[in-house]
Amino acid sequence: MHSPHDRSEAVAWTPRDLTPRAAPTVEELDDMVRVAREEGWREGREQGYADGMAQARAEQQRLAALCTTLQRPVAELDEDVALQLLELAVAVARAASRVQLAWDSGALMEVVREALAIAGTERGVELRLHPGDVSRVELALEAGGISTLPRLVADPALMPGDVRVHGESLRLDATLDTRLAAVAAALAGRVRDG
Repeated sequence: MHSPHDRSEAVAWTPRDLTPRAAPTVEELDDMVRVAREEGWREGREQGYADGMAQARAEQQRLAALCTTLQRPVAELDEDVALQLLELAVAVARAASRVQLAWDSGALMEVVREALAIAGTERGVELRLHPGDVSRVELALEAGGISTLPRLVADPALMPGDVRVHGESLRLDATLDTRLAAVAAALAGRVRDG
């Protein structure tokens, strides 16, 4: 340890240059201000650009998330609207078909022929019809030259144009509502499958 009076390691102090400096000229001050402004403007511009890009990225991510969130309800809404339009179309078809089947024996006989074709060689076939349709179908079947007429049964639970076929091992529902429901279900499946 060195004693406070040991001068071997001490460095001598020398005063700074105390000669006065010349004051900067107006041109030098203008240059210093210009350089400082340019440097501040450049740094501010770079910082502003970086901040703007960060904000733009954040907005882009928020907008992408919002779009993803909105796509699902819009697709569901499209499906709902399509299904509601389908229900409306079925209701219109039901009304129009009821009128046609009530007045057009040819349309009713088309349903009867299809139902009997499905029944094929079923034994004990019974054709159930709305009471007002029994005589029309009976006349049309006789006029059509069908040798073996099915038994015709008036069923007050059926609407005009409705047909049901019963046999020993067969129950066929060819009512207008059932036929339209099958068509609507097939179309609704297409709507849902896109």
